Amino acid sequence: MTPWDLALPAVLTALTLWMAAVISPGPSFMLVSQLAASRSRPAAFAACLGISTGSAIYASLTLFGLSFLITGSALVVEGVRIAGGCYLIWLGIQSWRRAGNKAAARKMAETTIFAGYRLGLATALTNPKAIAFFLGLFGAIFTPEMGTAPKVATLIAGFTINITWYALVCTLFSTEAVRRRYQGMKGWLDRIFGSIFILFGLRLTFGGRLS
Repeated sequence: MTPWDLALPAVLTALTLWMAAVISPGPSFMLVSQLAASRSRPAAFAACLGISTGSAIYASLTLFGLSFLITGSALVVEGVRIAGGCYLIWLGIQSWRRAGNKAAARKMAETTIFAGYRLGLATALTNPKAIAFFLGLFGAIFTPEMGTAPKVATLIAGFTINITWYALVCTLFSTEAVRRRYQGMKGWLDRIFGSIFILFGLRLTFGGRLS
């Protein structure tokens, strides 16, 4: 029996759960959709890459037995949690600022590709739920005897799932029809996005713990 015979069911299970986690709406979805709808399509695509990079980093640490670099210290875990919460609150406040401010909205529309990537990467890396997800997923599914190749294949396929999904979100929200609707309701939508970001951040900062 080859390592792939042992690993294939685990790989398929891992990718199915990874896909389910990716398509569940959350901060990453809101970030990409807001960037795309505000006429920052290149920045939104860059954010897709940043989000996927962040997920791949956490997945790699877990797959190859390096998750202790993060989870080995309670101080680091708490730091990630609080940083993630504060970052989401900051995103929410920025969204509220843009709601009635044409200059701020114009700045959002002119977000650079590098800034989009940085926003996406920061959103993924400051999400302790991602750490918990990958620890629980790969820790329970993969075993040392499965070998390296199935783990690398899972990582590549998962990265592809991530970037494909968010690229689809970006494409949808950057269509002219969606952009026109967004611009027509921009003030309210920015306040809604901002409120959700802030609620996510408050819950993470004061209530969410990595388990």
